[in-house]
Amino acid sequence: MTGRLSLPLEEWPARDRAAWERARSPMNDLLEEGGEAATLRQATVAGYVYAWGALLASLAAAGDLDPHEPPEARLSPERLHRLDAEMQRRGLRPASRRHSRLALYCMGRLLAPHAELDHVRRPAGRSLRHIFPLQARLVEHKDTREVLARLREAHGKAMGQEDGPERRRLLRDVALLGVLATRAPRKASLATLRLGRDLRLGADARYAMRIPPEHSKTRRPLEFVLDAEVSQWMGSYLRLSRPGFPGAGATDALWMGMKGPLGPEGISKIAEDWTRGWFGKAEGPHAFRKWLRQSATDRHPELARDTELVMGHSAEVALQHYTAARQVAAAQRHASHLAAERRKWVATGLRLIEQDQRKAARPAKESET
Repeated sequence: MTGRLSLPLEEWPARDRAAWERARSPMNDLLEEGGEAATLRQATVAGYVYAWGALLASLAAAGDLDPHEPPEARLSPERLHRLDAEMQRRGLRPASRRHSRLALYCMGRLLAPHAELDHVRRPAGRSLRHIFPLQARLVEHKDTREVLARLREAHGKAMGQEDGPERRRLLRDVALLGVLATRAPRKASLATLRLGRDLRLGADARYAMRIPPEHSKTRRPLEFVLDAEVSQWMGSYLRLSRPGFPGAGATDALWMGMKGPLGPEGISKIAEDWTRGWFGKAEGPHAFRKWLRQSATDRHPELARDTELVMGHSAEVALQHYTAARQVAAAQRHASHLAAERRKWVATGLRLIEQDQRKAARPAKESET
């Protein structure tokens, strides 16, 4: 038990499990307590469960796991400090440790709704952003046009091949990566797409996609129309590739693999395999979101808001990135202006030097004559 990073749910103390089950059970009465976690996304639930399991594993390793202790008592400042020190020794970045602390705070509120837990998210009254400062990371952005050019070449190669597993995978990957490069939905949302329900072909031969609210991060439905070229790639996949995958006829899942419908892990592997081959470094599906946003804002700052809303970010996040893009664009314009002024003054200085040299040379010529 002591060698694991996080205790699985089935090994939690009975008191913790009971509190979690109460939080996950839907409420039947407005006056009934419980159900606070009933509507959480599965990815959020997994993150919370892992964070609490990590705390329990830390307590178990220190011989400090009392099965009769209430959940809120496990969140003492000393125990939280010990857990953070362990994560730091394992090399976790400050951002990951801050995220873990926030997850523990949310779990504490779910397991013990009436407990005072402000010390978890504001130790000694200090913000977690000051305790765990974010570290800037160098991100190499790729232009979406370069990605589309590579996919265009791959699609042409696939269309020239005979039918077979390699061609089917190639057509599927081109369509999948084309959607990521131009609309950048999250991988978890992509894995839930269903034929008919979430994908339809319009009269203009372009496919429209819909991500239901239960599968979007903001709990709002996302609808977008694919580009004409990506729609063509999608049509090639649906006609020539998808029917050949094992079990395709028994499911309406949009994305198929050799072992059935693709999940988030399969989508990640496809993105990582292709980006490793293209750029020498594996990038997951989330990188396509950054590339799309950056490519759009490089063309014009106003596109930042449109891009963010298409990707499903909130209006606040879209405005934040739009403002940043405007600031960058203003700085670039100012730098261009300074460079132009510098070139002008350099040219003026060179002309004055040439004039001085000509004047200095003129009397010498006259004395020689």
